[in-house]
This record gives sequence, structure tokens and C-alpha cells, in this order.
Amino acid sequence: MLGYIKPWQDELRVKDLRRYRAVYCGVCKQIAALNTQFERMAVSYDTTFLAIFLLAFAEDEPESKKEACFARPLQKRETAKGHPVLDFAAGITSFLVYAKAHDDRRDGREGRAFFIKLFFKSGAKKFSQNYPLLEAKLKNLLAAAWQREEKIFPELADNTPEIAEKTARELAGYSGKMLAEIFLEGAKKTKSFVFDDERYRHTLGLFATYLGEWVYLIDAFDDWEEDRKKGNFNPFLNLPREEAYRLAEALLQEKIQRIDHTAALFPYYKDAELLENILHLGLRAQVQQVKKKKENFL
Repeated sequence: MLGYIKPWQDELRVKDLRRYRAVYCGVCKQIAALNTQFERMAVSYDTTFLAIFLLAFAEDEPESKKEACFARPLQKRETAKGHPVLDFAAGITSFLVYAKAHDDRRDGREGRAFFIKLFFKSGAKKFSQNYPLLEAKLKNLLAAAWQREEKIFPELADNTPEIAEKTARELAGYSGKMLAEIFLEGAKKTKSFVFDDERYRHTLGLFATYLGEWVYLIDAFDDWEEDRKKGNFNPFLNLPREEAYRLAEALLQEKIQRIDHTAALFPYYKDAELLENILHLGLRAQVQQVKKKKENFL
């Protein structure tokens, strides 16, 4: 989860923006409460979305308080407080940042990897203690994905659109499985009858899988130029630029359609319009922003 799942503010209503900020601040402050103040730097749009989505089914609401913080010491904002979903979102944030240090090391960002390992170790350790089974599943999926990348990488020297599509789908699948595990575990924190229903748990797994696949694909799309220059793994590596962009965008649009379809099947208690903004408008806006950045590069 890399910061791509966020609202499109041009179409965001004032009350929805207020709600979004309250949950964002709630996750941020809960990271500090559970771990360290420094680890608050890891708060992201993605884990904020995780919290907002799960809270949309929770029968109880977080407490809301107006609080200032070190980033805005003179400005008090509504902050969501005291809910297990916020605890879970804070914990998974620390784990994901810590896990990303492995990617940074492989991509030659040794300084960043060392920094993460040093300052985010405590949060990752606490997550491991609280969610040992989930951590084991996520670590196994990450290891399997890294092993597949290493095995496939030499084949990309003669990459074709067909090979690239197959590779992108396979590697995105690992990201999808990870996010499905995260959402299904987080759903237990809502205490909602919705997720007592096997049909909705199955739908949640599908929804999170498609969303995780989309995250992998947009990150690969966004990083294509840098990966090409540095020789890092990317499923679209060594394709002509226009072909790489066309294929990435087609796969992203396919995933968005599947996300739209599954998201529409849930009986939301609240925040339906905020979630629609993020999923229907925000994801598409992110694709267009990355595409525009690429066009400007050209």
C-alpha cells in the first residue's frame, strides 16, 4: 500500500472531507499511541482508506475529539479516537513500512532501508505480537513474490506485451492476496453482522484482491521510468514506452471496473458517498495523474 488510494478532492463534499481528515488524524495519533511519535511519519492514504472502509460497517462509532498535533500545533482538528479499527490500521501501517525496507534494499536505496529498519522496528514487532498469524501469511506472500521476481527477471530481457501482461497479472496477484488477508482480518474489528455473513466475507476478499492488484499495477506504472533507468524489476520493463503505458493503463482500468462492481454489493452503514468518491473517482484520478506525469516527461 503506497499512498495511491485517496479521495478526489475536487468532488469531495465538506462533511466527507471532515470525516476523512478525522480518520486520517485518528490513525496517525494511534500509531504514536501504540508505537512512537516518529512512526507517525508512516501514516498513509491507503491505511486511512482501510480504516474508513471498515468503519463504514461498524455498529459503533469512534469517539470524536478536537485536538492539535505537532504538525499543526495551533490548529485543532476533529480526530477519531478509541476504536479497534484504528488500532488495526495503525498496526498494519508500521508492518507495511517495515516490510518495504526489503524492497528499498533490493532497489539500491540502502540508506532508506537502514532508516526504516532502525526506526520502525518496534512497531513491526508489536504488530507481530498482536497478529502473529496474519504476519506469517503476509511474510510468506512477500517472500513468494520476491522469489518470483528474481526468477522472472532474466526473461524480461526479451519482454513482449504478452509476457509483460502475464507477469503483471501474476505479480499483482500477490499484492491482491495480501490486501485480502489484511481486510479480512480488519473486518473482525468492526463487530458487524455484515461480515458474519459468508457471502459478504467472500465479497470483501474479492474487493480487496482487486484493490491490491490495482495498487501493484499503478505503482509499476508510476515507477516504470525510474526502474528502467536503474535496472530494477518492473513487469513492463524493456517494452517500448508507448506499449508499456498502454498495457498498464488497460490493466488498471480493468481492475477499477472490478472494484466498482464488488464495492457496489456492500450494505454500507455510513460514509457511502465518501467511499464512492475514493473508489469511483479517486482511483481513476490517480491513473490520470500518473499518465499526465508520463506525458509531461515525454
